[in-house]
Amino acid sequence: RIVPLFGDNIQCWQMQAFYEYVDVSKNSQNCQLAQSMNYICGCGGVGYAGANTDAKKEVLVWMPRAMAMLSIFGSFFILYDTIRTPLKQKKLLNQMLATLSFFDIVGSIAYAFTTLPIPEENYLYGSKGNDKTCMAQGFFIQIGTIACFMNVSISVYYLLTIDYGWKNERLMSKRPWFVMPPILVGLVFACVSIPFYDNLYLWCNNAARYWPEIPVILAILAATTIMINICLNVRKTTQASAQYTHSRNSVQISKMVFEQACWFTGAFYVTWVPYLAMQYMWSSGKAFTNYGFILYAASSVPLQGFWNFVVYARPRYLNQIHRSSRILSRAANPISSLRNSMRRLSIGSQGTIEEIARRASWLPRKETAGRDNINGNQEANQSQEGPDAVVRGSADADASIPPSHKVTFSHFSSLSHRDQSKHETNDSRE
Repeated sequence: RIVPLFGDNIQCWQMQAFYEYVDVSKNSQNCQLAQSMNYICGCGGVGYAGANTDAKKEVLVWMPRAMAMLSIFGSFFILYDTIRTPLKQKKLLNQMLATLSFFDIVGSIAYAFTTLPIPEENYLYGSKGNDKTCMAQGFFIQIGTIACFMNVSISVYYLLTIDYGWKNERLMSKRPWFVMPPILVGLVFACVSIPFYDNLYLWCNNAARYWPEIPVILAILAATTIMINICLNVRKTTQASAQYTHSRNSVQISKMVFEQACWFTGAFYVTWVPYLAMQYMWSSGKAFTNYGFILYAASSVPLQGFWNFVVYARPRYLNQIHRSSRILSRAANPISSLRNSMRRLSIGSQGTIEEIARRASWLPRKETAGRDNINGNQEANQSQEGPDAVVRGSADADASIPPSHKVTFSHFSSLSHRDQSKHETNDSRE
């Protein structure tokens, strides 16, 4: 068997002979690397990535695979939900989330294969591929990092929305600047990395030292800087607007949007920071046998789509919790709810009675003026026409009142008697 650590065509017996005749400290980096290659020769040792048993090797393959499947599910949901209606398709944030989810699906599918595309002669658990399948897996994993770069565009979106008050129409006019740079950067690095795709124990990826992680590190720094800027602006605006009610409402909305942006950035950190730390340690020749840390980092990097799904569904979950808590609070206090309902009913009844009283007692000016003229004519003619004239004048005056006002007199009378009897009953009860 060939041991790739020392170059081409170096077989197991040659490596064994080298370490038998050369004095190498057991704590040296070269000795530890050689021991991590013992699995190729069928010898005992720490195993690759610290997986020194078959059970650990299986977990190292299936745990990242399961996480990648969760990520695929989460990204599919976001992709469907953001484009399922024409109204949602018109929002720039939904378009960016759909783009991010699409590329995350591509990367998650590549991660889900884990060791399967790795060349079989590497003797890893589950490896059945060759050089071409290894290169293809590495290329699509790099394409998946476009989702990482899209997080920077989303951070810029939140910056312009919260700090500068840009509306969706203005943001949509700049749409190519939000979408195209992450795609171009991802494609360039995926193509440049083609000569460097190789076995990394977990899957095939860019095996060059240090520089493959530079774009992701820059993306994390950019997103962090933008979020700090947003945080400082929201805090400053909150302090300046604390005394104005209308401004407090606007600031509250900005804080809610800012919290959602922080959650998206947090999902970004949880996904990429552990994996970057592992890659850096591997590049420096460390942590090749730290099984627990390697398993954690390998399981976290395919999970970006799942964490994005959790953050995307978070506002709906909070609204549902708030609605349910209101319903439960009403159900837990039926007497209080009934008392509030009766109080509102009482206030409504009093308002109705007051309206009837107003109509019954004070007529509009034109009608009042008409009645004054009628009453004046009655008084002028009373002495000439006798008592019958008074009755006839009252009938004429009553005919000049609108029908609605005639009805309210009787209604007000009945309601007044009812209201009086109700107060008497309440007094007797008290």
